[in-house]
Amino acid sequence: RGLTAYDVGSKIRFYGKDFDVVGMLEETGMKFIDDSVFMPYAAMKKLAEESQHKKGVKVAKLPLDKISTVLVQVEPEISPSRVAIFIEHDIPGVKAIVSEQVISNVRKQLFILLRSILSISIILWVMALLLIGVVFSMIVNERQREIGLLRAMGAKRGSIFRLIMTEAAILSLSGGVAGIIIGGIFLYVFKGFIRASLNIPYLWPSAGEFVLLIVFCLILSFITGVGAALYPAIRSMTMEPYEAIRGGE
Repeated sequence: RGLTAYDVGSKIRFYGKDFDVVGMLEETGMKFIDDSVFMPYAAMKKLAEESQHKKGVKVAKLPLDKISTVLVQVEPEISPSRVAIFIEHDIPGVKAIVSEQVISNVRKQLFILLRSILSISIILWVMALLLIGVVFSMIVNERQREIGLLRAMGAKRGSIFRLIMTEAAILSLSGGVAGIIIGGIFLYVFKGFIRASLNIPYLWPSAGEFVLLIVFCLILSFITGVGAALYPAIRSMTMEPYEAIRGGE
C-alpha cells in the first residue's frame, strides 16, 4: 500500500528481501489494484514464511495451500457466461464473475452518478444565471447616472451595450478561471477520498482531456455571464439620457 512507481529493472524490497521489477501494469483507477504488487506464488509463500521470524511483523494466518481467486481465459468461440454457469454448477461454493458483468455494473454506477451530477449541474447553472442577471441589473441601476451622462455626451446606444457586455465577458471569464483553479486543486487534493467514497474506478484525465475541459468551462462561463447580462445591457441601451440621469440621482 502507498507504493511509489518503480522503473522496470529496478529493485523493490519487502522485509529485507530484494525483488526485480519485471513490468509495470497500466493504471486501472482502482486503488487496491494500482497499489498492489504481483509476484510468483512460490516467492510469496517463502516471503511469508521468512517474515514470521522478523520482529514487529504480524503475518496473517492464511492457509497457504488454498487460493482465493482463479483467472480463467476461455477460447474466443466459447461463451464466458456459459463457462461461469458450468463452474458454479460443478464446483460448490465457488462464485464465477464474468468480466462483462463487472463492466456492466460499473457502467450502471457511472450512469446513475452522471445523471445525478447533470441534474445538479443544470439546477446550479440556472440559479447562477438568475443570480448573475440580478447582480448585473443592480450594477446597471447604480450606474444609471453615468450611462445617462455618456448618452448625453454623444455615446451611441451600441457603445453602451458593448461597454456592459465587455464588462460581463471579462468578469465571467475571470470567474471561470478562478473556478477552474479552485476546482482543480480541490479535485487533486481529495481525489483519493472521492474515489473511495464512490467505490468506482477513477483515472486522472489526460493532458488533452484537461485542455478540453478547461476550454468547455471557459466557454460555458462566458455564455452564462454574457447571457445573464444581456437583458440589463439592452435595458440600459434603451434608456433616454434625461431619464437615466434623473433615475441615478
